[in-house]
Amino acid sequence: MNEQFHKCTRRALVWCLTDPKNVPVFSEEVSVSLRAWLPLRSEVPAPDVFQVLWGEIYGPNAAEKAQEIVDQFKIRVESMWFPELPGISSWDVAENYGEYLGFRAIERWAKTRGNSN
Repeated sequence: MNEQFHKCTRRALVWCLTDPKNVPVFSEEVSVSLRAWLPLRSEVPAPDVFQVLWGEIYGPNAAEKAQEIVDQFKIRVESMWFPELPGISSWDVAENYGEYLGFRAIERWAKTRGNSN
């Protein structure tokens, strides 16, 4: 196994609900391979102090008000439950993309089935 890639394979299945044996009427395997080292982590940007100073806050205490905004922002970021945004690891992206491709395969099958009737 190559550690540089996250591979995810899914099987898209469709079967008739009235079939007691649940024999698939459509089956397709989809596979996704994603580089594990892609820079997918997201850093939450801090508010631009100068934009706050010159765009929204005026007056003699503008610097202090801007610093309060930055401090509140830091408290919010540090109190987040997740150290990184959930669902953005390369493994999560590969799994979600695999599910997407599976649903697309079912959609293609349904369109061709609808055109043949």
